Amino acid sequence: MNSIADSWHVSLLLYNVRIDGVGYERRFRSIGGAWCCGYHRHRWNPETLRGEGKEAMTLWPAHPTEMTVRGFLERVFNEMNISYKDQDATDLL
Repeated sequence: MNSIADSWHVSLLLYNVRIDGVGYERRFRSIGGAWCCGYHRHRWNPETLRGEGKEAMTLWPAHPTEMTVRGFLERVFNEMNISYKDQDATDLL
């Protein structure tokens, strides 16, 4: 079994509906219809009231193996403007 993560994903859910998220895929179709690979963010769609359209994130490393899980979570929380100033939350990272 491969011990390196093939991809990492984080979703922000409200009442079990994704309203935001960041993930990695080897191949995905962006909001504009182009085929992309790498990290993407799920953008809010006001018509469906869900975070569903994928937008490429170009300033991130090309593959999850290029950062730690903690580094990934810190970047995601920063990107989504999620604060975790609580000591218990910081220790969990």
